[in-house]
Amino acid sequence: MRKNYDEILGNLEWKVINWNINKREIEYFNIFWSCRFCDDLKRLLKEKGKTMDEFVEALRRSCMWSFWAKCEYEIQVNTHMPSRCYEAELNENSLTIKKQWYAEDSNDVVYSREDAGEFDANKLKAGRCFIQMAEYDTSKKIDVYYQLLPNMRRLAEYIVKETGYRVKKEDAKANE
Repeated sequence: MRKNYDEILGNLEWKVINWNINKREIEYFNIFWSCRFCDDLKRLLKEKGKTMDEFVEALRRSCMWSFWAKCEYEIQVNTHMPSRCYEAELNENSLTIKKQWYAEDSNDVVYSREDAGEFDANKLKAGRCFIQMAEYDTSKKIDVYYQLLPNMRRLAEYIVKETGYRVKKEDAKANE
């Protein structure tokens, strides 16, 4: 062990896209800022004698435990041109679904707002909005684990290099 793992892990960076609920914006999130992940990674680094494949698998499980299906690490991704998404305008008297620019034979559809209490109870505010038909929704919820998975071996190699972890060499005869 070259240095204290806290110091080493504190200097590592591996960024993913995440939603910051406090700032209400998308940001780059360094996975090494996660205490749960770093604590699990320290335990993994203290286990000696792993081959690179074993290390990658243990790292994958650690990432899964720390980031998979956790709402604070999820973000919803959608195509730039969603299907069956309609622009609408909500005012104090009505909800107007706007004519689609690509559909020549369509017209604005207006729904009167007879019960204002229903809109207020659902915290709907007047203004411009979009309506998406659920059956045509192409968005996908992804999490930090989903973003890490394709590059798990590279992440493992980065961690091994930066921490000085000694990977056990695989026996050449065992691979034949």
